[in-house]
Amino acid sequence: MSPDLSTVLSKSAVIYCTKCTGKGTRDLTSSGYLAGCVISLFFHEAGHICAARALGIRVKRIGITWWGPYIVREAGAPMANAMISAAGPFVNLLLSAMLWHVWPTGSLVNLVLGLANLVPTASSDGGRVWRGLTGALTAPGSE
Repeated sequence: MSPDLSTVLSKSAVIYCTKCTGKGTRDLTSSGYLAGCVISLFFHEAGHICAARALGIRVKRIGITWWGPYIVREAGAPMANAMISAAGPFVNLLLSAMLWHVWPTGSLVNLVLGLANLVPTASSDGGRVWRGLTGALTAPGSE
C-alpha cells in the first residue's frame, strides 16, 4: 500500500525543519507552528470569502468543526466556483512565498496547506477547482 499525500507532506515538513532550521521536529510542536496553523487557516478561508464576494456570490455561513473552518455559500457558475475554490490555496501559496525568509515555519505551514488543498480529491478545494473547470469547459456554448 502506498502512503497517502498527508503522510508524504508531513514527513517532508519534518525533513525541511530538520535541514533548514537545525531544530528538527521541535518546530512542528512549537507555539509558532500552532500559531502558523491558525493564522494560515484564517487567511485560507478569508481567501474563499473575498473571492466569493468579489464575484457577487453570497456567503451564507462561516463555521468551524473538528475538521476545520468552512464556509457555506450560494452556488455560482462553474468557472466562478473554480475561482472561489482556488482562492484559499492561492492565498496560502502567496503567504508561503512572502514568509519564506521572515518566518520559515509559517511559510512551510502555508506551503503544505496550499498544496494539500489543491490535490483533486472529492471533498478538497482541488476537487472543486477540477469540477468547476471541467464544468465550465463542457457547458453548452463554451467553445
